[in-house]
Amino acid sequence: MSIDFNMTKSWNKQSNGIIQNDLGKTESYTHNLNVFFYPLENHTFGFYWDQINSKLGQTKLNNGFFDVSYQFSWAKKKWILN
Repeated sequence: MSIDFNMTKSWNKQSNGIIQNDLGKTESYTHNLNVFFYPLENHTFGFYWDQINSKLGQTKLNNGFFDVSYQFSWAKKKWILN
């Protein structure tokens, strides 16, 4: 089994630059989690989860994405001669 996890958190304050007019605070949070299982030789099952959350003023967006994969690797057997 192998696991890979990444995350990012950011925030800033926006203004129009001409007048001291506050356009709002933005925040964002993203993460992705990848988990792989190797139950048998040459077989891999993968699970992927990506989450993207953002906020601008009163508007909040939460988007999650989930994927599942399967991989079979065709491997040629090596013959050992004595």
